[in-house]
Formats: sequence, structure tokens, C-alpha cells
Amino acid sequence: IIYFSSKIPPVVTLEWAKERLAAQTEFGLYDDGKLVGMFIQFDNGEREVEVGYSVDARARGKGYASRGLSLFIEKIRCEGYEGNIHAGHAADNDISAKVLAKAGFEPNGENEYHSLGRGGMVAGKRVILSAGKKIGS
Repeated sequence: IIYFSSKIPPVVTLEWAKERLAAQTEFGLYDDGKLVGMFIQFDNGEREVEVGYSVDARARGKGYASRGLSLFIEKIRCEGYEGNIHAGHAADNDISAKVLAKAGFEPNGENEYHSLGRGGMVAGKRVILSAGKKIGS
């Protein structure tokens, strides 16, 4: 579920991540000092929060996305945001669908969007974590 304003490299480097983190809306996830994932928060234009994430290809399948997303949502809630949190994923990305469902997100429609990571238009699924819903419930 990536909505970065620049193309995501196949291997996320520390330099690339530092540039992105300078925006203050992103959060890096590290394991033993090594960057393994990034999470982004932005206003979706409807005065509600949208989140996205990316995990380094070499670190996938180890639970980083699930743990990082839970921590990121907890951070957003601790900062006082109590509204709905939105996200999306490519329709063919079953792994992201599972990560989001595990965090408590529920289906909220379909769309088509331009994926910078894939370099074109893709079918997408929208999901929502409703206001007041606890992470993972």
C-alpha cells in the first residue's frame, strides 16, 4: 500500500529512506540498526488519515509489516487522532490484504490508481480502520 510521491527503488537504501523521513510524516522501522520498512501518514483530502507502508524485499515474510503497522497506528492514536484511518492495496496483493485485516482494517470499496512502484494504473482495494476500533480487533 504505497502512495509515495517518488518511485520506490527495488531495494530501499538508508539514503533514500533518510530523504523520505525528512518530511516528518514517515516512520522508519529498524531491526538491529538496519532499516527494514517505512510507514507513511498523510491527510487523504477528506480530513482523515491515510497510511501506507513498504517493507524491504529482503525483509518480507518476517512479520515486519504487521508489527510496524500496529506500532504506526498506535503512534497516530497516541498523538490524539481518533478518526477513521484509511489504506489501500493493489487488488492482487493478498499479503498486504492480510496485513491490513490483521490490524483490524475492513473492506471499503475498490478503485483504480496510479502505482509509482509498478509504473502504471492498477486495480486497488480500499480498507478502513473505523474510529474507535482497536488495532487487531
